[in-house]
Parts: sequence; structure tokens; C-alpha cells
Amino acid sequence: MSRVVLMIILGISAALYFPDSRQAIINKAMPVLTPILTRAAHSEMRRITDELLDYDRGGRELPSRRVWLTWLKENFPGEHSVDPWGNVYQYYPWADSLALISYGPDKERGTEDDVRLVRLRRSWQRR
Repeated sequence: MSRVVLMIILGISAALYFPDSRQAIINKAMPVLTPILTRAAHSEMRRITDELLDYDRGGRELPSRRVWLTWLKENFPGEHSVDPWGNVYQYYPWADSLALISYGPDKERGTEDDVRLVRLRRSWQRR
């Protein structure tokens, strides 16, 4: 059994090495990978919004959209500041809530594959 698994892994690795077969494999795997990557994006967005809500609860001012990228890179360095498709998470703070948006696999704003997370601000909940 372990030989079969090893042969499959070697076969996939060899196929991914060649550019022509790499894209074909990625295209075939997308229906399986997209839900997994979407869940990963949502989980990372929850971690980021948890941190933002902790700022809010602690009486600290939330970052403005102008300094969002700097704040995100300082608090979530490396690949944690981008979604699984390589896009920076979009941030929208409002008086009563905040939102993070990932443009999803098509990398286009406002399409049905966008991943959104809107959370009520804790300071608003206390009113």
C-alpha cells in the first residue's frame, strides 16, 4: 500500500514539474480545492477580526482604511496578510461593525465567489 501511495505522489510531483501538465492538474483540482481554500480564508478572516475587535474592546482606535495594509502586515506578517489566492484582505470599518472581504479565486471584486465576514463591534454592543 505504501508503494502505491509513493508512486502516486511521485507521479503528481512529476506532472506538476512540467508547466503544460501543471495547469491541467490545477484546473482539475479546483473543484476540490476551492471549498478548502474558502474555509481557510474565512478562518484567517475570523482571526484578523478577532484582533480588531480586541482593539475595539480595549478602547484602542481601529485602524483606518488608509493605514490598513501597514496594520495588517505588522500584526499578521507574511502569508497571513493575504488570502489563499494571494490577494490582500479588504477592510471596511463602520460605526457599528467591521467587515473583511476576500475577492476569492477569480480575484475580482463583487462576484459570487467573494468571501465576506461582517462582525458587530463590541463597543456598539455595549450601548
